[in-house]
Amino acid sequence: MLKDHTKCDEEIRLLNEIVVAITKGRTMEDLVDLIYGKLGDRVPHNRISVALLEPDGKTLVIVACRSDGKVFLPAGYRYPIAGSSLESIVLEGKTRIIPDLKEYLAKKPHSEPTELIVKEGMRSSLTLPLFIEGKPTGVMFFSSRETNTYHQEHVALLQYIASHLAIALEKAQMLDELQKLNELKTRFVERLQAEVAARTSELEGLKEKLLEENIYLKEELRTEKSFYDIVGNASPLKQVIAQVKKVAPTNATVLIRGETGTGKEMIARTLHKLSNRKDKVFVKVNCSALTETLIASELFGHEKGSFTGAIARKVGRFELANGGTIFLDEIGELPLEIQVKILRVLQEREFERVGGNQAIKVDVRIITATNRDLEKAIAEGKFRSDLFFRLNVFPIYLPPLRDRLEDIEDLTWYFVRKYSKKMNRNIEAVSKKTFDLFKRYPWPGNIRELENVIERGMILSEGPIFSVDPKYLMPSLTFEANRGSVSLSFNEAAKRHILEALKKAKGKIYGDGGAAHILQVKPTTLISKMKRLGIQQKKEYN
Repeated sequence: MLKDHTKCDEEIRLLNEIVVAITKGRTMEDLVDLIYGKLGDRVPHNRISVALLEPDGKTLVIVACRSDGKVFLPAGYRYPIAGSSLESIVLEGKTRIIPDLKEYLAKKPHSEPTELIVKEGMRSSLTLPLFIEGKPTGVMFFSSRETNTYHQEHVALLQYIASHLAIALEKAQMLDELQKLNELKTRFVERLQAEVAARTSELEGLKEKLLEENIYLKEELRTEKSFYDIVGNASPLKQVIAQVKKVAPTNATVLIRGETGTGKEMIARTLHKLSNRKDKVFVKVNCSALTETLIASELFGHEKGSFTGAIARKVGRFELANGGTIFLDEIGELPLEIQVKILRVLQEREFERVGGNQAIKVDVRIITATNRDLEKAIAEGKFRSDLFFRLNVFPIYLPPLRDRLEDIEDLTWYFVRKYSKKMNRNIEAVSKKTFDLFKRYPWPGNIRELENVIERGMILSEGPIFSVDPKYLMPSLTFEANRGSVSLSFNEAAKRHILEALKKAKGKIYGDGGAAHILQVKPTTLISKMKRLGIQQKKEYN
């Protein structure tokens, strides 16, 4: 009796040691080694292995193996379970003891796993199923060089160990997923660091700009399939949404056209989110914001030493967008030599880095946008016709806000709620005078201008009723709108709008107090619009 108690105590200590090791999160190889070393006196064995079920539920793969001799059935070996005796072990949770492997093999001569362990010198085996939360996960094999080694008295002990091993497997799977996420994070950080390192010789302002532009990588997390950011029910907008729904699932090149501030980038992002590339990166490039000396490097990357300041290899935007979508905003601003390179990407799906001679293949969907008259630019020799036809496979035209006046109220409330939340305000109503004012105003800056006006109004207004003073809008346009005049064309109104801002800024465009700041638009956008309207930049406007 004393011997039985001693044996029981030793068994309990053994099990505790194994369970503690399992709970410490050691690798499967370490756990198999531990079990191999500790169970020698309790369960005879010359070989132990663990095999897991692959996601298809039809194949086992050995993940850890320990043997006292040469191994012919190693870690990494895969074999199907369909129609084999392993199928009942894995799926039904049955334990199997084979007293004599050679006799078993004589009955089932085509069992390759059995042939291999017999080749290793094994003569009997015990196989136990592994389950996680009631679902089959894999099996644990014990093999011996002697026949008739395993009996039912071994099963209870090994089942206890197998149940805890299954817990370790679940934890290992979770750790594996976490490791994959960390690897993705590491790759992202490495890319970001490479971008920053490549610009160390540039001004601090360019570094900040680079960091802001790289925010597009975080857009991979936003994959919801909806049009919740597109506000309005006007007929022209409904036509746009219908077009987006049709073309988004394809890989067709899309050209989005429309005035400044009509929401071209939002449409591009929606096209990406509704496509089969939604889980990949969306890369935005503002072509008008890049200098001619940097644009090739930005789009296609460069090799170390390819030009002054190229202290390291740089990955370009096309390479970064591989597998995803690249959005080239203001495509009409690209110089002709870059247009040729874009055409090559469209035709051959490849490019070369600046200073490099190796063709880089990419799989990327190209979406472009412009507020320029590309047909006129083609006639003037400023834009390639062959590139235009490649980009214009599926054109989408965004209507200006003045053609969507029935959406003014919905858009106003959308932005009022947005800035109410940001500013911790409680707005209960919008004044009728404000709605009337908004519906009469021509909105040369479109939705972007409306948002800016509302943000300013939220800062300056008080109380629960939101209102906007007419002086927030450009006086000349407000005056013409209040008169109900239709004699002033939109271009004339926009030109007057810009001239008044230039006069107020004394010709200054950039920085605080500049015309772009007054109009609340990007300086590059303002310069582009001035060119189209024939407005010359002067030092002073009297």
